[in-house]
Amino acid sequence: MKHPHQFTTRILLAVSGLSPQILTETLYGLTVTTNTPFIPTEIHLITTIEGAHRAKLDLLHQDTGKFLAFCEEYQMPDIQFNESNIHIITDHAGQYLDDIRNPEADGQ
Repeated sequence: MKHPHQFTTRILLAVSGLSPQILTETLYGLTVTTNTPFIPTEIHLITTIEGAHRAKLDLLHQDTGKFLAFCEEYQMPDIQFNESNIHIITDHAGQYLDDIRNPEADGQ
């Protein structure tokens, strides 16, 4: 049986609301605080319109992005995570969701 680090493609699928730092906190737990690190080769983030906006600013900004700083600080190998890896959820009509506040908004 293969161990996670033996796979050539390792995808981290994360869900974030208005606190995109959950991604770097998760990465820290998966890569730094364990004896057998799981280092993803790519990350996909599912979020709302506002969550995507915050993720782009807080995680991917060229000067202040926490994801980029994390990768540099912990000398991570190349992890594919950019704006195209941020996916905005939609409602039943295909409209991007700004927030999920009631059962109708989440498709129930």
